[in-house]
Amino acid sequence: MKTRAQLLKGIYIFIFSILLFSCEKDNKFVFSETVISREESKIEYGDKILAFTDLFQSKLEDTTYTLYEGVDMTKVKLLNTNNEPLKVYFVTVNLAYPGITMEAAMPNNQQVFGRQKVRDMITHKNAALSGQEVVVALNGDYWDTSTNGEPLGPVIMNTNVVKPFPSGTYYFLSVLKNNTAEIGNSTLFTALTYQMKETLGGRYLLVSEGLDRSASLNKNIEPRTAVGLLSKSKVVFMVVDGRKVNHSVGISMQDMAKIFMAIGAKTAINLDGGGSSTLVERQTSGDYLTVNQPTDNPERSVANAWTIIRGKN
Repeated sequence: MKTRAQLLKGIYIFIFSILLFSCEKDNKFVFSETVISREESKIEYGDKILAFTDLFQSKLEDTTYTLYEGVDMTKVKLLNTNNEPLKVYFVTVNLAYPGITMEAAMPNNQQVFGRQKVRDMITHKNAALSGQEVVVALNGDYWDTSTNGEPLGPVIMNTNVVKPFPSGTYYFLSVLKNNTAEIGNSTLFTALTYQMKETLGGRYLLVSEGLDRSASLNKNIEPRTAVGLLSKSKVVFMVVDGRKVNHSVGISMQDMAKIFMAIGAKTAINLDGGGSSTLVERQTSGDYLTVNQPTDNPERSVANAWTIIRGKN
């Protein structure tokens, strides 16, 4: 008996075949994978993952809700081909939506290296904001465990270069002064430095130009945090729980790359993971809830975080 994932793939192949026939018949344009944009389709992330990867056999949960206008939270639970559960959280941020932006955060909202829990960074960030508030925050870059939390990658806060781009191969996520986002390497960093408002690093490249770049990376199965771009104004963070056999086993960077490509990301990088993976959202009560299940329990103190901010009504 065919699985639901196989049926979905069959449906997409059938649709693509019809489009191909129509294109050839009318001779109006050449058929390619971009005829139907995965980003533009109305399929939920869970369905896209089942349809466009061979990683999972079924979907146990797929819920999406608008946390605030311009910020959506998606929770997907899947059963992989080894009959193991995987819990994945997506935060989709539309920077084109009025009042929505993203800022880097460091301990006590100071431009000084150190470590602090993400929820405590939220408290200090909110105290410094006027007419705005943090609605979601996630852990950021890797950090040097031999120091008191110096991040490995670049840091720019409010246009101030707190730490320059490191030597060697590294990557970054940046929000520019025009409130669009970029992911790239040292070359792009140099070209865009004076346009950057907020920047944090990412150690590993997963996807670029719509292609999987993860083959040479380690294949460890871990809890993870990563970020990708659907467009210059639409950012998708992914947090995956792991090391919890009955809840979520974790994921490799190779499989994260496949998921990003399945949901339509053109570029993506891996952020710090393991016990550092943390996702916190604001409740309507004003309290902050840790959405995922960090393995350190309680949450680990980290070097920096991405905060998603909205203007207060």
